[in-house]
Amino acid sequence: TVTARIADVLLTQSLGSNPPVLSWTHEDIALQAGTVREVVSRNLKKFEKGGLVHLERGKIALLNTDALEKIRGL
Repeated sequence: TVTARIADVLLTQSLGSNPPVLSWTHEDIALQAGTVREVVSRNLKKFEKGGLVHLERGKIALLNTDALEKIRGL
C-alpha cells in the first residue's frame, strides 16, 4: 500500500540517526514512495495523530519505529 511505502521511506532514510529524524520535504518522500505530496501529507498527519511521528517545519521525528515497522510490513 502507499501507507506502507511511506513508512518504508521514513524508516529507511532515518537509519543511523539517533533519534531518528528526517529532514526531507513531503515532495521528497512522495518521489521515493511513488505517490504525490498530498497523499504523503495525509499519511503523515495520520501518523502524527497516532503518535508515530512528530512533524515540525523541515523535520519529521520518528517517535514509534516499531509501529512504523508493522505498517511497513516487510
